[in-house]
Amino acid sequence: KKSGVCCSSSAMAVDLPAMQQAVAALFIASGLIPSVISANRAALSSLTASTRLDRRGSTDDKSRMLLLAPLLGYRALPRVTDAVAAVARIPSTANDLWEKAAAAPAGTSTPRLLRRVQFEEYMRAAKPLCRPHVAGEEEAADGGALVLSETGLDMAWTALSGGSPYLAFEEAERKLAQWRPDSSATLTLRAFEKALIRGRANILVGYLVLFGLQASVLIVLVIGPLLSASSRTL
Repeated sequence: KKSGVCCSSSAMAVDLPAMQQAVAALFIASGLIPSVISANRAALSSLTASTRLDRRGSTDDKSRMLLLAPLLGYRALPRVTDAVAAVARIPSTANDLWEKAAAAPAGTSTPRLLRRVQFEEYMRAAKPLCRPHVAGEEEAADGGALVLSETGLDMAWTALSGGSPYLAFEEAERKLAQWRPDSSATLTLRAFEKALIRGRANILVGYLVLFGLQASVLIVLVIGPLLSASSRTL
């Protein structure tokens, strides 16, 4: 009887660290998992937002689709008319864009970063500044009635910012110089398409990295200790 009691107390002593590990892992999980779920919901909502965009304002479904259009993640395949109608509202230089979209309060310096919400507010209120001629696209180069669609608005921001929520002045200057050579009314569509593809790819890669890091943290801090604790108690 005495030895049985000793064995029982010894087993309890051996199991105590495993129980402490399990409790610590559950404590971390109780605070971490809800935050991860909330962050992932916001990320997925942002990632899939463009797939829910409507085609408001798009008037020419016969216009040529943009390069790799089916892979860009838009519900309605983006077309040349979407790009032209959006670019028609963007000034040909970064200075003009900042003056119109990033106006600072009197007495303050002009910010070097343009937020997406500022860009969208400007674009929705702006009228076409010109009717861009699409280099090498004589057909369907007029952009229809130049009515801005939500797809075109998202494409314009993504191509300009590279998928970031902010746009730097220098980046805008570089991109506009590629799309609008010599500050003319000509749109170099190929440069716009390449910038759009890179921007959409950056968004996807960013979210894949985010989800991968979250999975690694959960495995190391929560799942690993729980599995270790359960294997030691069995």
